[in-house]
Amino acid sequence: MQGDKENNKTAFSGGIDAGLKSQSSLDKSFTTIFVVFFVFLSLVLVVHSWHQWHDAEQHYQINMVRSVDSFVAQASITSKASIHVNQLFASTNKDDLIRLITDRDSDNQFQLRQKVSKSFFNLTGFMLVDDKGSLLFLDGPLLSENEAQLIKDSTANTDFSSRFFAHHYGEEGGFYSISWFENNDNKYGFIVRRPYNKFSAIIYNGGFDGYQLALYDQELKKVIISEQQYHSSKNAIDLDNIINQVAYRRKVAASPWELMAIKKEGYLKDLLWSITLPSFIILCMFIAVTLILRFYLQAISKKQNEEAFSRRQIEQRADKSLMSIDEAIITTDCNKIITYRNPKADLIFSRFGHHQILGASLTELWPDENSLWSKGLCIKELELLQEEQRELHLTIQNEHFILEQSYNLLYDAGKISGVVWLIRDVTDAVRNRRALEDSRARYKGIFDEAAIAHCILWIHDESQLDYEYVRILNANHAAIELFSAHDQQHLVHAFPQLIAQQVGIIRDALSKAQAEGKNSCDFKLNVFDFNNQSKILWTNISLHAGSDQNALITFIDITEQERATSELYTREQFWAKIMDQIVDMIYVLSLDDNLSPRIEYYNSSLNKYFGLEEPKSPIVTDWNVDFHPNDVEKLRNLVKSTRHLKPMETMTEKCRLRDSKGHWKIIRFTNSPFEYDDQGLVCRYISSVRDVTEEVEAQELLIENERRYRLLAENVNDVIWAMDKNLNFTFISSSINTMLGYKPDEIYRGAIRGIFSRKDLRKLRKRISSAMHNAAHLNQDDGDIIFKLDVPATNKAGQELLIEAEASYLKDEDNKLEGIFGIVRNVTEERQIERELVLAGQVFDNSNEAILVTDNKGLVINANPAFFEMSQFSIEEIHGLRPDDIINPKFHSREFYKDVGQSIMQNSYWQGEVNYLRKNGEERVSWTGISATTSRSGQVQNLIIIVSDITERKVIEQKVHKLAYFDPLTGLPNRSQMYERLEEMVTAARENETFIAVLFLDLDRFKPINDSMGHPAGDRVLKEVAARLTSGIKSQDLVSRMSGDEFTIALTNQRTAGSAANTAIKVGERILSALQEPFLIEQRELFLTGSIGVAIFPNDGQTVTELLKNSDMAMYHAKDEGRNSLQFFDQKMNEKAVELLEIENDLRYAIERDELELYYQPQYATESCEMQGVEALLRWHHGTRGMISPGYFIPIIEDTGLIIPIGEWVLRQACADMAKWQRDGIDIKRIAVNVSAHQFKQNNFIPLVEEVIQDTGIDPNQLELELTESILIDDLGHTLDALSKLRDMGVRVAIDDFGTGYSSLNYLKQFPVDTLKIDQSFIHNLPNNADDAQITRTIISMAHNLGLGVIAEGVETKEQLEFLQQTQCEEVQGFFFSKPVPSKSLLDMINTSALK
Repeated sequence: MQGDKENNKTAFSGGIDAGLKSQSSLDKSFTTIFVVFFVFLSLVLVVHSWHQWHDAEQHYQINMVRSVDSFVAQASITSKASIHVNQLFASTNKDDLIRLITDRDSDNQFQLRQKVSKSFFNLTGFMLVDDKGSLLFLDGPLLSENEAQLIKDSTANTDFSSRFFAHHYGEEGGFYSISWFENNDNKYGFIVRRPYNKFSAIIYNGGFDGYQLALYDQELKKVIISEQQYHSSKNAIDLDNIINQVAYRRKVAASPWELMAIKKEGYLKDLLWSITLPSFIILCMFIAVTLILRFYLQAISKKQNEEAFSRRQIEQRADKSLMSIDEAIITTDCNKIITYRNPKADLIFSRFGHHQILGASLTELWPDENSLWSKGLCIKELELLQEEQRELHLTIQNEHFILEQSYNLLYDAGKISGVVWLIRDVTDAVRNRRALEDSRARYKGIFDEAAIAHCILWIHDESQLDYEYVRILNANHAAIELFSAHDQQHLVHAFPQLIAQQVGIIRDALSKAQAEGKNSCDFKLNVFDFNNQSKILWTNISLHAGSDQNALITFIDITEQERATSELYTREQFWAKIMDQIVDMIYVLSLDDNLSPRIEYYNSSLNKYFGLEEPKSPIVTDWNVDFHPNDVEKLRNLVKSTRHLKPMETMTEKCRLRDSKGHWKIIRFTNSPFEYDDQGLVCRYISSVRDVTEEVEAQELLIENERRYRLLAENVNDVIWAMDKNLNFTFISSSINTMLGYKPDEIYRGAIRGIFSRKDLRKLRKRISSAMHNAAHLNQDDGDIIFKLDVPATNKAGQELLIEAEASYLKDEDNKLEGIFGIVRNVTEERQIERELVLAGQVFDNSNEAILVTDNKGLVINANPAFFEMSQFSIEEIHGLRPDDIINPKFHSREFYKDVGQSIMQNSYWQGEVNYLRKNGEERVSWTGISATTSRSGQVQNLIIIVSDITERKVIEQKVHKLAYFDPLTGLPNRSQMYERLEEMVTAARENETFIAVLFLDLDRFKPINDSMGHPAGDRVLKEVAARLTSGIKSQDLVSRMSGDEFTIALTNQRTAGSAANTAIKVGERILSALQEPFLIEQRELFLTGSIGVAIFPNDGQTVTELLKNSDMAMYHAKDEGRNSLQFFDQKMNEKAVELLEIENDLRYAIERDELELYYQPQYATESCEMQGVEALLRWHHGTRGMISPGYFIPIIEDTGLIIPIGEWVLRQACADMAKWQRDGIDIKRIAVNVSAHQFKQNNFIPLVEEVIQDTGIDPNQLELELTESILIDDLGHTLDALSKLRDMGVRVAIDDFGTGYSSLNYLKQFPVDTLKIDQSFIHNLPNNADDAQITRTIISMAHNLGLGVIAEGVETKEQLEFLQQTQCEEVQGFFFSKPVPSKSLLDMINTSALK
């Protein structure tokens, strides 16, 4: 045993050590993983945050630059357009303007005012000045006292060029555009004044993220407009105060303004915090989740260790239990080979002489033919046997044993793996059972042959005992003779009538015995036998007969004894009467000086009463009575006190003595003096002895019961109360504090008035008083309920409750009224539940949802009106109906019913969509919930089915789904569905190792159709295109509309890359051919082509995004190759795209890195060959690629929108160089700057030009902007307005590359331009090419007729120059004179020419 304990201890310690090692290993692994993941996540978040910050900073810079560039471009255009309109108006209405000076005709003034209002938008006045700037005429009020002087200062110049200027007086400021005209050799200036425009409002309203715009006046050297402020000259902001905050600035052309972007303080800091905060939160969440996971894993590990240890303890206890039980346990496998036996089994086998048990065959070691293992039953047969016990008889060493055998099958993974045989020694039990049966037989013989009459009495119910229920089941021969019956059957049958008059005696006796807790009772019966002879029978009923309804009744004929007793009673009735009055045992004792009492007389023996041996002598010390040791001294003091009693005095004492059964009984001695000796001391006394055990116990029980009942009353939730007959509270349980918040003492002092209203309190008192008054006249038992009613109440906290008050009569043992007691319970929730049940019934009847209730067989037993309305069935038709009868079988199979039933059995609930049929066969859809109510045994009692018709909702959902996943115009899958389905295709292709071809289609020149014929016509074309695409592919392939005129086609299930490419070519050619068929729209034939790019999965992309990107790239390559073609994606395209992206990214920082430079190509007068001006040309010195050709990077900046900031830089730099040359005395009359379409369309272009001119201080007439023909005709209204403003500012405008665009004579006549620039493609072949020569002559002649100057570019030979001289072309430029050169080289060249 000690070894086992040590082994157990070692196993336990080993388990703990293993658990600790496992836990330590887990902690180390977890810590390592946590550190790796934490570092990795931190790096990822840092990189991600850095990229976000980088992108946000770039986005911030781009937005700021674009905003400024856009504003400046639009403002510049507006300025130039104003100047141009001024010029046109002044030249057209010169005579009318002169008349304003010479003849102040009011009619002429009114008509001219009308013309001005029509020609100029939003003007505040116009005026005329002379060549000195003096004001000759003013229409409109002066905005300031010094306005006239300011205008004079601004207009007094010697070149009389049209220009744009401004003056500001706070919010009353305005723009001024002046144009000069001549009359009679006198110069006059026509000035138009306008207020602040919408561009100023943009600056004022602000609202830009992270920056604000400010308008800087170069003449005032002040900021005049900023966000939410128009500054006058008094509160204008100095540039020095904000120069450090200026992030970007550009000059507004033809104006003295410069637009600045000023950074807002703290914006980048807030932006950085908003970017890093999510990463920090993710990191904290990762740490929190990691800690929770760590604690969770530790808890699981700890629990597993505890479970493993618990299992080992259980196995050890089980093994010890098997070792210690008295039964023999043998375990065998399926072949009855012993695999286990306990010590009891070892003992049996050792008695057989077997010692090697394990591994042996049980049938060989114990070949008993009565054993189950020896009957040749297989395991399957044993499994089918009913459980029963078999006896085995075994004789070992002449000793006979009776064994009881049983078995249990062992299962492993659902299969039988062995049998456990249980052998129990039942030798003693069998012998005892047989002895009991013999004893029963003997007692049966005694019963039948006894000389005393015995019967077996059947008692149905003692409380309802009458002759019909008092009968005997058996009787012996003595009973038959006693009652003079014929036989036993006669006595059994007639016994109830025989004792019919004595049933009350029997009932009283049994009731008394039951009340006293006795198992038998004795009484006398006066009966008549069957011979009608009167007999007195002493009857004993013993309740030990067996069952609760059987009793042994014994009859002894005491007729003669009763007669003798009656005579004896008559003789001794006197003493009998006295003795009847004495309940106590009376002793007369003598007492001497030794205080040793001696018995002289007693009426009943104390020893006999308690079943003790009678005393051997009259001396008290020989009574054989065992008093309690603690009471011996009390008895001595009693005797001593009795000795000194006075006459009529008594002495009482209680003490305990042990009866014959060893129980302590309490007796009370009451001693009275009977006789005194000569000394006056008591020598004889009478001692009355009474057993007061029950009395004392009853008192103690009464006290205990009172304590318990009071404790119960104090702890129940209900309030128990009692009143006396005067309606004063005598008891209130403390539970009133829980219910109402009052203590019982507060109620006694009258707090009940705060609980009930006066009306309810009067009502209760009246009911109680009436009940008390009528109690004497009504025969009501104790506890009868007087009333039970609900009464509103208010607890101490002011909360309203509803309580049920119940009152009953309280009477004493004599049925006299003592008062009233009652119970008060809180029924607020109970009544609320009752109201809710009523409400539930109303909800059932009035619910808009159909509700069915079935029984446990699935038959409908109830339905609400909504169901009848929904299903169109009537009340009579639902009886016997099953819910299955209205379910649409087209949509629900057996599996559906199986799943529903399984869910209800497991969860008592199911919900889902159910298709059902109305009575008329109409198919509907519902959302159905089924709840099951079950009994305590788990059986389904009812099904509650709630049905909501969702047919209309399903129709709406289908429409929503179609809108979400289909293009509303063509009906094709849209971009969202395409992404999802193509993702599924990619996943399937990856699993099946197949290929997918993705075709990206873009319609060529679809925009002109929308522009010329309208969007409805374009929509019809797109529908027809979708139909043609759909008809050209298989059903498993996917056609979708991406957006606008872009479509994608996905061809799936291609076994090889080659087959995917071939299929893509076939489908693509079929699509291109279908698109070339004419489209008949609005009775007109339209022709379209398409460009298709193809990408193959997985060769050209692993994801949907990559496939679409690469196929889109291939599509643009097809457009570059001439359109109406199909191109496959290859890596070179990607490399080119990457290269272009890198170039684009580098271009974004080219200005900051100072990599851009302006080269200048001189422009010469054709006749004199003197330099007239220069054209600024952009060059890019890349940091690593060197000089990059303009033909390569100019289209990139056009496409990306970088032309806006770079174009502004070019304009500013060119003007700045021009200003510097002027300051240095370099004689360059004009500088030409190319303007892109994007720049020209910007709203801030005109203000930009004006700002740049003002910033640099050059004369506007020295700046020439070169625009292409395509720019000018794109938006005629905008173009005319912008050109007019440029002319008004004095900026020259040249049409670049003239002859290659779409200009017409009508456009040229309308546009206020100054110069036509002949494209070099016409000059290149001069003078040998007759066509080019004629075109050139025509352009020069046309320009002269329109009053325009002409400059030819691309002049490379002397012959070309001579031809242009002959055709009177004013200016030329080209390599013949100079290539574009840097500013320094240009200056060197000019200086060299000057020296010559």
